[in-house]
Amino acid sequence: MIFVFITGFTRAQLYNFVGKHGIERDVMFFATDSICTTRELDVNSSKLGDFSFDNEANDVFVLQNRFYRFNGKDMCADCIEKKELKKRQREAIKLRIKNFTKDHWKFLISTSIAIVFGIIGISLI
Repeated sequence: MIFVFITGFTRAQLYNFVGKHGIERDVMFFATDSICTTRELDVNSSKLGDFSFDNEANDVFVLQNRFYRFNGKDMCADCIEKKELKKRQREAIKLRIKNFTKDHWKFLISTSIAIVFGIIGISLI
């Protein structure tokens, strides 16, 4: 129940802030603890519970909550997590290829030499 209260109270504070500052038509979206607006706001506090300025962009694309892009960079948590996962997967594949090559270098060289000699032998026939 406490989580429901905290979330509801936070949303109420966000809506109150929007109404108090008259930016209803400038809000692009709400996140759990933030507001994205088309208007520059003069808020930047380090006090707990107050707003601070986080980011600005000239190119913003919003599909829905948690799916948005600022200045060509995906900013949503899901997108960042997916990119990091793909990066870790690519690094793991590179490591497997490196280890395979390191572990099988004799086989790879002998196979390459056999293929070259096979081509030379066929060309002499």
